[in-house]
Amino acid sequence: MEYEYSDFGFQRRVSAASASRRFSDGRGSFSLSWIHEADDISNQSLFARTSEERLALAAASAAAVKRSLAIPDSTGDYVRDFSPDESGDSIYVYVGRKEESHVQHYSVGFHNAGGNGLYARRVTPEGRLYFVYIPQSERTQHTDLYVPWKTVTAPQSQQVANFTARFDLSDRTAISLEMAGSGLNPNRLAQSVNRAGGVAGELSLTDKMGIGAEGRPPPAGVTADPVT
Repeated sequence: MEYEYSDFGFQRRVSAASASRRFSDGRGSFSLSWIHEADDISNQSLFARTSEERLALAAASAAAVKRSLAIPDSTGDYVRDFSPDESGDSIYVYVGRKEESHVQHYSVGFHNAGGNGLYARRVTPEGRLYFVYIPQSERTQHTDLYVPWKTVTAPQSQQVANFTARFDLSDRTAISLEMAGSGLNPNRLAQSVNRAGGVAGELSLTDKMGIGAEGRPPPAGVTADPVT
């Protein structure tokens, strides 16, 4: 059985707000903006995750989980065997519909992973599609490989806020402040997840004209550099 899975992403909800004001005396102003984006998980048709996938994402602390496509099935075409590449790991081996009651059989789905896969497609003389494990040393010869799992991506949310302000201390001198912050939640379903974010700011003082020696204005054509 070949399993094709495509994740076209989530529909995103966007919220935004902004405000700005200039003081009545004209000597200062400020502005504030905020944007919040989140993957929509309220609509089942848009967030088509099974209950098992939702539970797995809720229990994870990462932005994605792997879901196995192998199911124990007495009529399945695959059995598990030791991996030739990874000690302690196992692979699925195609045996067809053999009646071996002492061996656990599996029905296995496969997802196309391109050059990053582990299994290649084959066809039996009867025209039946199956998959075989490709040793690591031989994978460079293949560009169309498969894996017996799929990656389930979690819905995310992120927000950005920005604040700027300017105050005129005098006709020549002004102070400016800019602050920005951002936050990312890589898994909206998880109760405990490593969130990312930060805050940065800049404070600057600007003198348009400057003061020369003994408090006199500088000579014509000379201006002072802004002080930051």
